Formats: sequence, C-alpha cells, structure tokens
Amino acid sequence: MSADLTGKGDPLDFIVCQVESLYQQCEGQRGKIRTLEENVEAQEVECRASRETVMRLVAEVGRERGEAATHAKELESLRQEFDRVSLAKRNLEAENQSLQERLQASQRALAASRQELGSLERRSQELGGSLRGSRSEAQALQARQHAFREEVAALLGGPRSTAPPTEDDLRERIRELCSQEKSGRESLLEMEQKLARMSKKLAEQEELHQGALQRAQLAEQQVQELGGQLRGLEADLLSGEVVRDGLRHSRQHFECFLEQLSEKMKLAALVKQEVASLVESKTLAHSLQRKLKAQKERLESKELHADLLRRKVAQLEEEKRSRSALAVERDDAHLAARKLQKKVERLQEELRSMRLSDTELKAQLAHTNELKIKVMEQSQTIAEQSRSLGELEEGKVRAEKLLSSARTELETRVLRSTQEQQRTQSLLDGHTSELRTLRHAMAELTKTETQLTDFRRVVSEMLGLDASSLAVPDYEIIKRLEWLLHPYHHYHHHHHHHRSPDTPCPCPSQQSPHLSFSQKDHSAGSAPSETPPTKALPPASTEAST
Repeated sequence: MSADLTGKGDPLDFIVCQVESLYQQCEGQRGKIRTLEENVEAQEVECRASRETVMRLVAEVGRERGEAATHAKELESLRQEFDRVSLAKRNLEAENQSLQERLQASQRALAASRQELGSLERRSQELGGSLRGSRSEAQALQARQHAFREEVAALLGGPRSTAPPTEDDLRERIRELCSQEKSGRESLLEMEQKLARMSKKLAEQEELHQGALQRAQLAEQQVQELGGQLRGLEADLLSGEVVRDGLRHSRQHFECFLEQLSEKMKLAALVKQEVASLVESKTLAHSLQRKLKAQKERLESKELHADLLRRKVAQLEEEKRSRSALAVERDDAHLAARKLQKKVERLQEELRSMRLSDTELKAQLAHTNELKIKVMEQSQTIAEQSRSLGELEEGKVRAEKLLSSARTELETRVLRSTQEQQRTQSLLDGHTSELRTLRHAMAELTKTETQLTDFRRVVSEMLGLDASSLAVPDYEIIKRLEWLLHPYHHYHHHHHHHRSPDTPCPCPSQQSPHLSFSQKDHSAGSAPSETPPTKALPPASTEAST
C-alpha cells in the first residue's frame, strides 16, 4: 500500500485513519459478499425449482404431444367419416330428386284419375237422369195399373147382367187381346234390351271406378314411401349435425391446446419445441386446406342442387300454366312453387354461409402462416395468438349460429313434410268418400233395375206374355194395358147409363174361362208353372210400391 505522506502533520495518524477506513471498507465488502452468497444460494434454490418446473413442463409437453397425435388421428378419422357422410348425403340428394320426380308422376296420375272421376260423375249424372225418366214412366205405369186394378175389382164385385155378350164378341175381344199381347211382348223385349245395355254401361262404370280406386291406392303407397324416405333423409341430416358437433368439440380442444402452448412459449428454453409446433401447424394447415376442398365440393353440390331446384320451379310453373282448368289444382301448384322457392332461398342462404365459412377457413390458413413467421419473434406471438383466439371464438359463435339455423330449417322441413302428408291423406280420404258414394249410387241403380225387372215380369205375367224373353218393347205393354182398360171402362160406362136399376151388369168373371183359355193358348211357349193374372196382381203392387 503506497501513500503520499508529504504535507501531513502526523503520518502515523494518517496511516491509522487509512487502515481504519480500509478495515471498514473490508467489512462492508464482507457484508456484501455475505449478501451475495445468500443471494447466490437463493438463486440456486430458485434455479433448482425452475429446473424441476422445466422438467415437469417438458414431461407435460411430451404428454401434450401424445395427446395431439391422438387428436390428429381422431381428426383424420372424423374427416374420413365426414367424407363418407358427404358422399352419402349426395347419394341421398340424388335419391330425393328421383323420388320428387316420382312424386310428380304420381301427382300427374292423380290428376288424370281426378279427370276420369269427373267424367264418371258426369256419366253417373246422365244415367241418373235416364233413371229418373224411367222411374217417372214406371210411376205412370203403376198409376195406370192401379186404376185398372180398381176398375177390374169394381167390375168383378158388381151384379151380374141378364144379357151376356155373344160368342162372336168374345172371339173378337180374344183376338184383339192376342194382338195386343204380341205387341206387348215386342215392347217388353225392347225394354229388356234397353235394360241389358244399361247393365253393360253400369258394369263398365264399375270397372272404371275400380281402376280409379287402384290408382288412388298406388298414389297413397307412393306418398307413404316418399314419407319414409324423407324421414330417412332427416335422420341422415341429424347424424351430420352430430358429426359437426364432434368436430366443433375437437376444435375447442385444439384451441385449449394452443392456449397452453402460448403459455409455455414464454420460456426461452422451449424455442426448439416451437419448431415441432410449426410442424404441427403445417399439418393443421394441410387439414384446413382439405377442409377447404371439402367445403368447395359441398358448395358445388349445393349450387347444383339449387340449379336443379330452379329447373323444378320452372317445370312447376309450366305445369301450373298448363293446368289452369281446376282452381284447386292451381292453388296446389302455387303452394308447391312457393315451397320450392322458399327451399331455393334457403339453399342460397346456406351457400352464403358456406362461403363465409370458406373465407373464415382461408383466414385461419393465413393465421397459421403468420404463426410460422411469428415463432421466431417470441415477444409478438403472445398478442397475435390472443387475437387469433378471439377470431376463433368469433368463428365458434358463427358456427353455433349456423348450427342453430340448420336445426330450425330441419324443424321447418319436418313440419312441412308432415303438413304435406296430411294434405295428401285428406285428398285420398275425399276420393275414397266419393268412390263410396258412387258405389252406393251403383247399388241403388242395381236395386232399381231389379225392381224394374220384377215389375216387368209381373206385368208380363198379368198380360199372359213370356217373362223370360226380352223382345217385347215397353210401348207395346203400355198399349195393351190402355187397350185392356179402355173396353172395360167403356162397357161399364155404357151399362151404367142405359141399364135399369134392377138389371145387374154382366160380370167379367163369366168371361174368365175364355180368357184363361186364350192366355193358355198364347203362353204355351212360356214356363209351365205360370200363375193367372188375378193371382199375380198383388205382388206387382207391393214391388212397385217398394
């Protein structure tokens, strides 16, 4: 130690002072050394703790890498499942298109069956008019027959005449009755021919009704098949939503993993591990590119579907213009066109949403590229990753909104399909009720036909004609009845004015042997068990009254 002692009063004191100051400095340095040693020990403890934490973090990073690999495998499997689901969806859309074409064909067949039903109704109305005419004629005949019965009963119940008619008069009356009987047979035959023609027409109408019923049943079966296929499509859509939910869950898990990585990237010792994360981000970028390709394919399929729906709308509009005859069918076509227009708008909205999702995926790809650059700059990566997390949260919210809108659209589609099924069921019920009424009318027609045939048979038996033959026209029977009524009425009127009160009128029962003999002569070719006219009168009146 060198000291300049020149100019000092007492060098020893000066040296002592210098030694004391040096001693004090040494003590201060020793205290600093102690504090530094304590600090070094604390730093060593902290270094040990940090090493332990680093080792623990390295183990956690290894586990996270294993989990990331498993998640990548799961994502790959989910992507494959998504591809399979998209292919199945395309196939189902093609099947739906074919089913819609079949539904249109069934609707056209239903319209044709309706036209046939209208023509059949017009025919039934015409037949009803002819039936009413025949009923009026039958009522007139019944009234005349009733009057004839009253006159015959009055003549049979009156007093006997003292001057009976001669044999020549009886022969002339018998000849006239025979001629009238022949003409009545001819009129009966003509009437039976008319009835045969009417029965043939009724049989043809029954065949037409049966064909219309079969077509309606086929249309109902096709509607049921379409309803089942629609339910299958809805189930497939629900499964697609489940797959989408799984993808969203995996995406959330990946976001959590990114957050953990962003927290771990604060350490300077994990720079090498970020290179591995870059590789993983590359794989994610490739997966996002694949998703973009899949989304583009879905967009193309949606655009094709929208074009097909537009063509269907144009076809429906053309069919709507062509089917302007019936107001109800026109309204149905309007409703179908509106529904298809709504479907087209909905699909356009879906296309827009898919385009937005494509843009979001492109933004995510750009974000991954930025992450590649920002790994080298650790100070800026935390803020940018927080921004990317915010963007991912926004995308998640958008995806949830899209899923909610898709669910609402599915619910509306289900409701519309149920409403369409109810409408078709109501139409089929109306057709079945119309066919039942037509069958009831046919049964009534057959009943009236049997009544007319029974009445004809009874009248022919009363007149002594052959009931089995159909060659006798109706007007001949009417002529014969008029002729039979006219002479009796004339004879009764003449004797009522010219005879005395004491002289009884001649009873027609005295002429019954000749009349029965003539009837036997004329009805020899008929059935052997034919009853006389007086016995056949009461059942004819009862059958006509029914």
